[in-house]
Amino acid sequence: MTGERTVDLVEETHHEPSSATTSGLATRFVGGPSGSTESSTSPPTPVMAPLDTSEPAPASQGTKRGDGTRLLRAGLVASTVGLCVLLFVGYVYFFANLQQSRAQQALLNQFTTPNKAQLLSTHIPPNGSPAGLLTIPKIHLSQIVVEGTTATDLLKGPGLMPGTARPGSLGNSVIAGHRTIAGSPFAHLTALRSGDRIEVVTARGAYHYKVIAVGSVRPGAEDPTSPSRHPRLTLVTSGGPSASTGRTYVVASLLTAPNRVPVPRHPPTASERGLSGDSAAVLPSILWALVLAGGLAATFWAYWRYRGKHWSVYLLSTPILLAVSFLWFENLIRLLPGTM
Repeated sequence: MTGERTVDLVEETHHEPSSATTSGLATRFVGGPSGSTESSTSPPTPVMAPLDTSEPAPASQGTKRGDGTRLLRAGLVASTVGLCVLLFVGYVYFFANLQQSRAQQALLNQFTTPNKAQLLSTHIPPNGSPAGLLTIPKIHLSQIVVEGTTATDLLKGPGLMPGTARPGSLGNSVIAGHRTIAGSPFAHLTALRSGDRIEVVTARGAYHYKVIAVGSVRPGAEDPTSPSRHPRLTLVTSGGPSASTGRTYVVASLLTAPNRVPVPRHPPTASERGLSGDSAAVLPSILWALVLAGGLAATFWAYWRYRGKHWSVYLLSTPILLAVSFLWFENLIRLLPGTM
């Protein structure tokens, strides 16, 4: 009976493996010394896998982080561009005024100590050098006039337009100046009226003029800087915030006898008419813009690389970036219209 029972148990084990497995019991046969066998069942020892307590990241979390990084970079770029624009506006309407005032002081010192050889010569001084002193009592204006009317020359003060007559001589002597930036020397030309006096002092003497006309012309109309047979002085500036809106002008006739200085034969170029920027500033503006972009990129990388040393990066990078920015602005402002 014992042998038959053993055989039945073995056959049951071979024929029904799933029931043993599903019941969670393992059958074991133990042989005694008398050759008899007895069966005993014991529950298997469970093998527990280590539990992963971390929650699986959502599938969209990586996408959200990537979008956040892109938004952060776009925000940094937009903030940097906006800051550069604000700094440039401050440079144009504030710092450029200080530079013009300093340039006027230097030109005045140079004008009051002229070279005696230059007094007796009819040679035209180089661009940017003092050409005379313009005084208009009605609007409380007293400015050194520089030689030349490019955008670079007019940042120092009003400029005597090349190709026009010299002050105090036959012909139309034209002086151009800024209306809204770089000291705004010609901001109040429209306040002049017929009969107001204008004085121009050059190395050859003092010349007195009387205002005979004040007005403005739109683009395409006759330019008040056109040549004339009569000894006159024409002051011109932009008709609005930019030179593209036309010209505001003041025409004055000479009250004293004209001198015999010959009239130039070559008309002023487009850049010398005060209607456009200085083309010589294009390449330096591009180069300094690239230097500034490289400096900003290096600064952003340093902020990202040295996250715990933001103040060190800030103290080291800020003076350099400001210096490069001002060098860029110094060239960028020369691209603005000369009489703006």
